[in-house]
Amino acid sequence: MSAETNAADPAKPRWQRFLESTGGAALVTTLVGGLVGAYITGLVQRGTKERELRLAAFREYADGELRVVQRVWEQIGVMVSASQNLLVLTEPAFDAGHFAGEQRDAVLEQRKRLRDEFNEADREWRRNRETLGFLLGYYHHGDSSLEPTWRKTQAAVDGFVSCARDRYLAHDQAASDDPSCEASRRKLDRELGSLNRSLRESRRYAWDTSEPGESASSARSATVE
Repeated sequence: MSAETNAADPAKPRWQRFLESTGGAALVTTLVGGLVGAYITGLVQRGTKERELRLAAFREYADGELRVVQRVWEQIGVMVSASQNLLVLTEPAFDAGHFAGEQRDAVLEQRKRLRDEFNEADREWRRNRETLGFLLGYYHHGDSSLEPTWRKTQAAVDGFVSCARDRYLAHDQAASDDPSCEASRRKLDRELGSLNRSLRESRRYAWDTSEPGESASSARSATVE
């Protein structure tokens, strides 16, 4: 009977006998476990790398946002300061006709310096104001509410600059009492306040999942019942 069975059933291949042995089974278990472990480790490492890349991208974006905001306020500040200095030149204290000799030369030199500073600031402002508006929108997640706010701020800056230039070119010392530029400056201050609020509201952080314009605290409270 056993001879017939052996004749009917040929000997198992060596690899099959090895796999069915205790040592073979242990080896297979180790190999499979190692492959599974390596696969899981790869997934974890890939996920970690993706998170690191996202964090690096966010940091780069946030740095760009800060640089743009600083550039906006610096550009506006230089332009407004230069315009204010131009208005100062319309005051009687800067009338070169009231001085003589070296004092007159010093007044004329100071008038020229402030005038040149105004012209340079005006050139820079006109060259960059449209670019600054675009960058503000780009680095604040495309918040559509920023564009009209920036346009109003830009118009207010232009209005104050034009008033200062017109008063200076009038060559009329009595024009220093003209309240129109004071009204332009107050309007500019209001628009700057609105721009500042819009920038704060549109700024988002890595841990903030709210939409632009929605504060982080309100977003968190909305998820807690």
